[in-house]
Amino acid sequence: MTDLRKRLDVVNKLDPPKMWEEVQRRSVQPIQEELHAPEHGRFEPPRAPSLTRRILIACVALMVAVASFIFLTRAFRHANSEPVARTVTPTPSVAPKNAAISKVLTYPAPWEPNADMSAANGVAWITVGSTTDARTGLARIDASTDTLTVFPTAGKLGELAAVDDGVWGMEGGTSGGPRVLVKFDNAGTIVAKATLSVGFWPIYGPMAATSAALWIMSTEHSGAASLLHIDPTTLQVIGSTPIDTSRFQYSREVVQVADGAVWVLDDGREIVKVDPSTGAVLARASVEAQSMAVGTTAVWATRHDPNMPSGEWNAPRELLALDLNTLQVIGTSPTVVGGYLTGASGTIGYGSGGVWLLGYDRTMNHGVVARYLPSGPIDQSVRLPRTASIFSGAVIDTSANLIWVAAAHSVVRIDLPGPAR
Repeated sequence: MTDLRKRLDVVNKLDPPKMWEEVQRRSVQPIQEELHAPEHGRFEPPRAPSLTRRILIACVALMVAVASFIFLTRAFRHANSEPVARTVTPTPSVAPKNAAISKVLTYPAPWEPNADMSAANGVAWITVGSTTDARTGLARIDASTDTLTVFPTAGKLGELAAVDDGVWGMEGGTSGGPRVLVKFDNAGTIVAKATLSVGFWPIYGPMAATSAALWIMSTEHSGAASLLHIDPTTLQVIGSTPIDTSRFQYSREVVQVADGAVWVLDDGREIVKVDPSTGAVLARASVEAQSMAVGTTAVWATRHDPNMPSGEWNAPRELLALDLNTLQVIGTSPTVVGGYLTGASGTIGYGSGGVWLLGYDRTMNHGVVARYLPSGPIDQSVRLPRTASIFSGAVIDTSANLIWVAAAHSVVRIDLPGPAR
C-alpha cells in the first residue's frame, strides 16, 4: 500500500490545467451546433410548437382515447351477453328512371288471349279462349308474385272492368242468348250475377266500374246508344243517359271514370262527359277520336292524321289534348316523334307523369309503348319483344304503376317510372 501511495504522490504534485471556461463553453456546444450553423455566432433556444400543432396533437390524442374506450366497452358487453337477433328492414323498391320490361308471362296450354283486359290494385284480368276446343276462361295475373292463373268460365266473357276485390264482366250474348252481368272475386268465384237481357238486342258494350257504381254502354238495333248506371249491390239499372250515336264502335277504352266524371268515346267520333250524380251530359266534342285517356290536366285522344290515308292500318296518328271542362281542343301533336311511333298508335291510359301510347314501329317491325309528356314530346319508349309484336291490347294500372300488354302468346309487364320532373 506504501508503494502505491508513493507512486501516486507524483500525480498529486502536478498542477492541473485551468479548463473550467472550456468546460462551460463545450457544455452548450452540441445544442448550438444542432440548431445553428457555426457562422451564426450566437445561440437561440428551440422554439415551442405552434398553437395549431398543439390543437392537432390534442385532437388525435382525444380520438385515440375515445376509440379505446368504445372498444373496451363493447368487448366487455358482448362477453357477458347473449347474441341478439336483428331485424333487417328491406330496402323499399324504387321506381325505375325509365319504363322497362320486368317480366314476360306465358299462358298455360291450351289458352290464348281474346280481346279484352282490365287491371286494378296490382291485379290484371284478361279474357282467354282455348286453342283446341270452344272453352273460354278468365286469366288473372298477380303483380306481387308474377303468377298467371286461368279460371274456366261457363260462357264467353267480355267487357271487363277491374275493381279492388275482383272484376266485372259480361257473359254470354251469342246467338241471341241471355246477357249476364257477373262479378268474379280474386279466387275466380262468381259472387254476383244478373241477367240484363235475352235476345240479340240490346248489345252491351264496354264498361267501367268503381266500388259505388257500374257504367255500361247499351246499343239498340236502331243504333241508339245509352250509358246505363247500375247499382253494384242490387244490380238494378238506376239511371240512363242517351249518347245519340248510330255507329257505335267497340273499344276497351270507350268508358272511363276519372276526375269526378264518366267519359264516353261513343263511336270513334265524339267524346262525351257525363255527370255521375245526375246523368246529365256536361260536354261533348266531335274530334274523330279513336282512343281516349283522361289525365290530370287534359283529355287525350288519338285520331288518324288527316294527311294520311285513313284506310291504312298503320298510318301515323296525331295526339289531341282537350280541355277537361269544355272538351275544346287545346293542343295537337303527331305521334311520330323521335322515330318512336311510326305505325298505328292508341292511348293506353294516363299515369306516371304522362299519357302512354301503344303502337307499332313499322321501320323496325316491333311493338312499342311510349310516354308522351303533357308539356312536350315523347320522352321514352319500350320496345316490345318479337314474341309480343302481335298484341291484342294493353292496360295501365295506376295503383301499381304498371302496364300490361296482351300479346298472342304472352303477357308483357312494364314497370313505369316515377312522374316526370
